[in-house]
Amino acid sequence: MEQNTNSRRGFIKSLIGSRGNLFLLISILGIFLIFILGNRASLNREQGGFILGQNTVTLFAIEEEEILYLFVHKRSPSGRTGYTGPVDISVAPVLSMGEGEPVFVTQRVFFSNNSPEAFRFALPFESDGIMVILKTENETIMRTIKKGP
Repeated sequence: MEQNTNSRRGFIKSLIGSRGNLFLLISILGIFLIFILGNRASLNREQGGFILGQNTVTLFAIEEEEILYLFVHKRSPSGRTGYTGPVDISVAPVLSMGEGEPVFVTQRVFFSNNSPEAFRFALPFESDGIMVILKTENETIMRTIKKGP
């Protein structure tokens, strides 16, 4: 009896040669795609992370030596130019119902093409919750963040 030495199946045929193998391959590719998309989306969901003028902006507040600081980090989009120009940042403590109207403190910064950029402001109040409004020439975004550890 003669055996054919060229009867080995190719790699692609072994992957999709049967329904079970094809289903397994599609499942693995689907899980990989979901992982990649989820990982990419999570980069923009950091605490206070959002898109402003095609830039990714992350906000966080930290108390250092009994002074509350607001940190603003900006990353430009890779391969493209995001918004450049003035950004007004208004900040106020989050107040409970009946505590009155919040008083906003405003600071102006300028986004450039540099990436990343970081800005830090000392806040003249103490609060666990901070309301932040960022306003460019074309866009206004409001976020509420909590003071970090």
